[in-house]
Amino acid sequence: MFNNIVNPKTGRQVSIYGNLGLKILTKYIKLIEGGATKENKCKKLKKTVKPKCKNQPGCKWVKGRGCVEDNLVVSKPKRRKMSSNIINKSINYEEERQKLNRTGITIRSKRGKLPSNYKGTEPQLGSRPDTHSIKLDMSEEKVNSWYNLIKQKFNITKALPVNETVNQEGCNACTFLGFSLLCYLKNIEAYKTIMKINVWPPPKTVWNGVWGELTKARGANSNMGGGMNDIGQLVETIKVIRPGINLSKFVYVPIKGIIENNFNPLIVKKGTVYPNHFQQIQKSIEDKIKKNGFIVLNIDQHTRVYQAFNETHLLAIDNYGKHLKRLRRTQDGSHSGYEPFTNSNILDVTVAGISVINKFFVYRNVRDFGYFKN
Repeated sequence: MFNNIVNPKTGRQVSIYGNLGLKILTKYIKLIEGGATKENKCKKLKKTVKPKCKNQPGCKWVKGRGCVEDNLVVSKPKRRKMSSNIINKSINYEEERQKLNRTGITIRSKRGKLPSNYKGTEPQLGSRPDTHSIKLDMSEEKVNSWYNLIKQKFNITKALPVNETVNQEGCNACTFLGFSLLCYLKNIEAYKTIMKINVWPPPKTVWNGVWGELTKARGANSNMGGGMNDIGQLVETIKVIRPGINLSKFVYVPIKGIIENNFNPLIVKKGTVYPNHFQQIQKSIEDKIKKNGFIVLNIDQHTRVYQAFNETHLLAIDNYGKHLKRLRRTQDGSHSGYEPFTNSNILDVTVAGISVINKFFVYRNVRDFGYFKN
């Protein structure tokens, strides 16, 4: 039995099982038979017009090729394996959150109402002016006292993961620096690709330069629309300025759509009503912290790296000054203004880059989060 046939044009042998070999073989059959072959007869037939292709002996209909000889094998092209960089390019992180506008589970929130099982804010030292956010300077002694209190509250025996954070006050770069810190802690190669260095904290000239590249890329691309309001937008813009970055182990999880009453159906079950969705969001986030150690999470338009939780609060690393204290509290549900600060309504406290945030404040206001698989 012969497996090859001579190509009359080149004089070389080709396989009779390949496309070229089949063509040459068919032409030889035509010459020998002196007329149309079975394939030619099949070729004239249509799919839906009588006489139909499928009803004729020796003929079959093949999508994309028409009516062909029944014993002709049509092979599917093999799918090429994609590298991790190609996989990254195929995921549009920004669009993942936008999709929830169409596919999300809609839940109407009751603004300012604090479910009883999420109460547990703690008294904080310092004056409480009638504004929704205050900043206080802290002494070295108070900072150390805060660190010790945190370790006790969250049962942390080892040192906190970073000795110093970046002070991004006034730069609106929290999502960029939060994601960069996550890369430093979990994927140093991605961090080096972004910053071009492998130390934390990066000098201001370094991170501010990269931040400038990001904002320029975001503004120059009309499809991106300007700002970076969530983690998905930030990561998508990093891919523009650092096309070689390997994010194959990064997992992005949008919680809400751009319409923030629409929730991810993979996290919030259909038929869930307020405030039961908080527990479902809580489980998803706390499971990831347990398993991966660190996640980057955006709440209330502010992004931090979260590393631990207890019964009432979550612990996060924020990028603010070494001796700066910030307090934030909830909005009053009865009117559009803010309540005066009291010990019962302070939901978010940051001292020297370490934040303690009430769970209700996190799970009500979370937009999206991300993590690196171990």
